Amino acid sequence: IVYLVRQYRCAIENEILEIPAGLANFGEDPIVTAHRELQEEIGYDAKNMEFLISFYPSPGFSDEVTYIYLGTELFKSSLPKDDDEFIKVETINVSEIDHFLQKNVTIDAKTALGLSLLKNKLKQS
Repeated sequence: IVYLVRQYRCAIENEILEIPAGLANFGEDPIVTAHRELQEEIGYDAKNMEFLISFYPSPGFSDEVTYIYLGTELFKSSLPKDDDEFIKVETINVSEIDHFLQKNVTIDAKTALGLSLLKNKLKQS
């Protein structure tokens, strides 16, 4: 099962379904951010957190780096949600990834990349 979060994004004036994500606190290691965001957004943490990729989402105007991790062996562990976030947790089966990517016209790059990397990783297993 893949956990996704549905939330309203002002920039596109619409809700979007995304992989759990968030900003790092100043000086925070990206893997720590990954664990924290899972707990804040879906109420779980991962026993295993595997680095998949880092990339620049908009290098033409920003030096922001996005890190994607694969969390496995999830267990219940929640942290308080951010006050300004209204999130609905949804799930899809791994077998639905292709359909999800093809049917969703509005999808963000990190979600498309993360789901594609997951699908390719499972094919190699």
